[in-house]
Amino acid sequence: MSILTVGRIEYLNILPVYYYFDQHIGKDKDIKIINAIPAKLNALLEQGEIDLGPISSFSYAENADKYLLIPDLSVSSIGKVRSIFLFSKKPIEELTNAKIALTNASATSIHLLKVILEKYYNCKPSYTTMKPDLISMLQANDAALLIGDDAFIDVSDFEPPLYKYDLGEVWNQITGCSMTFAVWAVRKDSIAQCADKIREIYQAFMVSKELSKKHKEEIVEIADRKYNRGFQFWDEYYSGLNYDLTPDIVAGFNKFLLDTYECGYLPRPIEAEIWRDACVTNR
Repeated sequence: MSILTVGRIEYLNILPVYYYFDQHIGKDKDIKIINAIPAKLNALLEQGEIDLGPISSFSYAENADKYLLIPDLSVSSIGKVRSIFLFSKKPIEELTNAKIALTNASATSIHLLKVILEKYYNCKPSYTTMKPDLISMLQANDAALLIGDDAFIDVSDFEPPLYKYDLGEVWNQITGCSMTFAVWAVRKDSIAQCADKIREIYQAFMVSKELSKKHKEEIVEIADRKYNRGFQFWDEYYSGLNYDLTPDIVAGFNKFLLDTYECGYLPRPIEAEIWRDACVTNR
């Protein structure tokens, strides 16, 4: 394998992991970066079109036999995630037979919503998948799920007013667990061919993550240039995201995977499996 292909989500939530990574790795001609929404990256990794990168947590579960998790990396939250929202015409507990429009941009958030509604609120809604446009989604539906940059919408002027539920917060309130929305996964066959190169990429991610902690103002400034929400908004947004993969984060992830299986959305129980040799050098 001469060129390693790395995925990158086209959302601001991964900026702390990629901003300094891009500056470090951009000169490396043996690495190709592919930008896409999570659903597209899920498909590319499954098809072997990319070797590693961030994917939806649910996509990892669907392909756990092919992948390992890259350690120390995730997009998780303990409470509010601030970019994954259910916008609803009714309170969440009244969505028993509702019609719900789901974004076509992800997999994890869709199944998180289904688990929350079906297991914890005993709802049996009908679902339709649509492009992420809130007005269109709500024309014929009672509620709509949006994620990432598409969810940065001011709905204060909507008539009638909408209920707005942060799914990270709802999950934490129900289960007491963190929620992992994306993980960095690597194909096992890619590890077999070029483990040392993948380790270099992993180290570059770690450097970027640490530099972003030290220079948070720069990350906030970049985000605010794209969506003018002000320093406080973006400071709270990035403060609420966890980019680690600690034992507690893994436990919350495994809880989600178990619930997803029990609700019938996975054919067998899955638990997170981490590439423990990521930090081992064979040189």
